[in-house]
Amino acid sequence: MGMPWLRFLLLLVAVAQWRPHADALYARSSEEEMASCLAAAETEIARSPDKDELHVTTSWLYKRDVARYFCAIGSRQLSVIELGVYQGHTTAVLASIFGQVIAVDIESEYLRASLEHNRDRRNIVFLTLDTYADDWNVLRANNVNVAVIDADHKYEKVRTDAHHALSYLAPVDYLVFDDFGMEVGVRKAVGELVEAKALHDCQPVGRGKDESPWWLKGYGWINHTEGVICRRGAGSHEAAVADYLDIAFLLYAQPSDSLMRASSVVSFQAEEQVLWSSAWGRGAWWRNVLEEPRKLQLSASLPGLPNGSWDVIFNRPRTAFLMSQVGDAEAKVEWFGLRADKVNQVFITANEFFE
Repeated sequence: MGMPWLRFLLLLVAVAQWRPHADALYARSSEEEMASCLAAAETEIARSPDKDELHVTTSWLYKRDVARYFCAIGSRQLSVIELGVYQGHTTAVLASIFGQVIAVDIESEYLRASLEHNRDRRNIVFLTLDTYADDWNVLRANNVNVAVIDADHKYEKVRTDAHHALSYLAPVDYLVFDDFGMEVGVRKAVGELVEAKALHDCQPVGRGKDESPWWLKGYGWINHTEGVICRRGAGSHEAAVADYLDIAFLLYAQPSDSLMRASSVVSFQAEEQVLWSSAWGRGAWWRNVLEEPRKLQLSASLPGLPNGSWDVIFNRPRTAFLMSQVGDAEAKVEWFGLRADKVNQVFITANEFFE
């Protein structure tokens, strides 16, 4: 007698947890709706400079491709968040095709410029936010379908923005990345999320979308597409393995002194597996063949550092590591490494309100 009720309860739980596929959420636009949406986008594109005139903005082709993609799925019923607004040219196109736009930037100067460019728009909310350091809970209550990531293009910043968008914004099903072609940090962050199946079906947009190199004045030839639009995947962004190569870490002796002064800057360089340090010169690093799955363990040698050979164990996000001497049965931690951008962010946040 109990089994049918058990199956019924399990079915209720499954229904409550089921999240419909994006195709079930976004209806295709009619031809009339599509034409109207694209015409509105073209009006705003005509008011904006192309990328050859202003290289920090998105190209006309990028804007048109984004409009075509989202106009086709009824974007005027959807909301979008734009991280990084600059002069508001892309913001204007987004506002012409989406029902609601949340425009976010750390620089109030850029928000004012975007506001001036979009003074006739009533569907844009402007928000000053440091997406790397501030609490994203202020955004959690908003219904957001699309996130456009176009703020700081350093790897760790793009990675953080993408992970936060997937964590805090609902029901976000699309992530758009600008400067995919120009910035290796963007490509690296997207690649990690695709490998973890947190993103999939990434479509190229803008210049270079046909896989041909494209020329940008002041930069030269670029061999990747200008941007990509990715759909949320079935995997978890938490499974995306962070990079640790060619990233600056600050190294602290343990126990640390009262002022928490770093002893050196170190970097595990990909080329020739060089371990570079500002205090002790160059050494070498190599992967530990006995490392556990999902746990990064390295061996390292720095001849200039006393007791030169070390075991290096990273934390799961790969933002910090511990160093102990090779062969130390007690594995006593003698050095602690922390990613430099994590340390520097404290000072950036503290100083941002000084004139």
